[in-house]
Amino acid sequence: MIFRDNKTAGLLHLDYACGPGHVLGWLKIFGFKQVGLDVSLANLRNARRNTGCMVVCGDASNMPFSDEVFNLVTESSGLHHILDWKAVLSESCRVLDESGGLIIDSEPSDTQLAWSRLAVAVFNFRFPVYKLLSYFYKEKYMFRNIQQAKLNLKAEIHHQPGTGFPLSIVSDIIESAGLGVRIIESPSPDLRSVAKPNWKSILLNLLSGGNPWNPKYGSFTAIGGVR
Repeated sequence: MIFRDNKTAGLLHLDYACGPGHVLGWLKIFGFKQVGLDVSLANLRNARRNTGCMVVCGDASNMPFSDEVFNLVTESSGLHHILDWKAVLSESCRVLDESGGLIIDSEPSDTQLAWSRLAVAVFNFRFPVYKLLSYFYKEKYMFRNIQQAKLNLKAEIHHQPGTGFPLSIVSDIIESAGLGVRIIESPSPDLRSVAKPNWKSILLNLLSGGNPWNPKYGSFTAIGGVR
């Protein structure tokens, strides 16, 4: 259980690395008082416009909040962009109320990104292929400029071949703050561990000698809360 009861109205929710506010928008229906934290002013302007929530410009590895302020702390696909991710997890727990909950969502594990050299070569070969496809598929537009696409990849600090998060360390950091933690690999909407790899994941894992239908080769969600 994340909360002691189901009365979420009035409780404080922090979403860090909030981007344009997609998580804030998803959870708005619950009636939280919401705050979005990001280092990008453009992201914060969009989050404010899209959700109407309060936004704060700040570093998630050194959050500008007092201890135990928030009842819910979330992030989705943002942690792997931050260099000092261990400090971010510690800060997430520090600003969390003792009865609150923490959700780390859609992040890569080190097992997921343990690719072979052959898989890495195939992964890198996608740049010219995707550039060609960008003229036919709008969603590939970012690959039209290969140099820029490679710069974008550098921002995925912990989401590149040979990187990812060690799940044991993620658990240790959250547990050291006195929280219970559950980690779900390849989470389904109802939080079961069910692998549903796409064709890229299937190819790269087969080239690396891994079973792409094993949930451990997918992204993970970590949920922390009262023991």
